[in-house]
Amino acid sequence: MNILAVDCCLRLTGAAVMRNGIIVGYVQEDYGRRQTSELPGICAGLMESAGLSWQKLDYVALTTGPGYFTGIRVGAAYASGIAYACGAKILPVSTLELLPYTFRKSHDAGKILTVIYAGHGYVYASCEDSLMAGGGSRAGGLGAGEDSYSGIRGTGESLCAGSLEAGNGSRDGVHDAVGGSLAVGHDTGKNSCSGVLIAGEYSHAQILDWLGKNPDAVTISDDPERTGLDAEMFTVKPDVLSLCEIAGGRLDSAIDPAGLKINYYRAPQGVS
Repeated sequence: MNILAVDCCLRLTGAAVMRNGIIVGYVQEDYGRRQTSELPGICAGLMESAGLSWQKLDYVALTTGPGYFTGIRVGAAYASGIAYACGAKILPVSTLELLPYTFRKSHDAGKILTVIYAGHGYVYASCEDSLMAGGGSRAGGLGAGEDSYSGIRGTGESLCAGSLEAGNGSRDGVHDAVGGSLAVGHDTGKNSCSGVLIAGEYSHAQILDWLGKNPDAVTISDDPERTGLDAEMFTVKPDVLSLCEIAGGRLDSAIDPAGLKINYYRAPQGVS
């Protein structure tokens, strides 16, 4: 079982090769805008150092966002191309799953709120609890499978106390998910859960409101200062080794390259 892992969604660019559950080589650097030119050479070098031909590649693990628009596209284009050429499957992992997974390797934490800079007073965010909502880890993390959250700001039907989830229609001047906004903090009695935050794009006001209702949550970000949020946060950098670990544990959820979905979570700006 041979996996090439690729992560280009955030500030760092990472690549790694795993053979039969053992990481045999990796690179993780800040290449800035040179991701497009550097990534192919990095991956080719790792494959060569591992003694693997491209024909022996079984899977490509890939972070699928949210994050920086260009980086997401670079990683997705490269991973899809390699997978098509080699007949390999793709193992997608959301950055909103990768960061809390990495954080838990060195911290004992309960509820984790992950936030990523989105610009214009918005952040991409989710509470780790919501990643497991609806019956366990989804195929490829967030963004793959029929019930994925890809492309809109949440798709859940139930609203929980102290939560941010997408509703079925406008409430108190708040639009539904398709309209690009989220209902906040209503308890409809449909679900007894508390503190759910479905992966999506949120305004600062929405996040601060959620934090006020969930004071037990630990907040993490790859770049706390850039988020612009006035909240205490831990810095957690994306880790390609964690990507390998997550992907290696979900081989049964691998998808064909044609089925890859990207987690942009971008909604119309100015709607809150």
